Amino acid sequence: MLLDGPAELIYRLADGARTVTDIADGVAEEYGIDRAEALADVLEFLGDQDDSGIFQW
Repeated sequence: MLLDGPAELIYRLADGARTVTDIADGVAEEYGIDRAEALADVLEFLGDQDDSGIFQW
């Protein structure tokens, strides 16, 4: 899987220790966006990955 930008960051932060909210906070900080937007992006990315089996949440 080739990822870049926010998707790569989300994948890297999804280490099993962080919550979805923690990941969104990291995205918000890295990209200078508000937390609600970052959370929506993280949830969308994780939702898109449901069928891949990579993430369990």
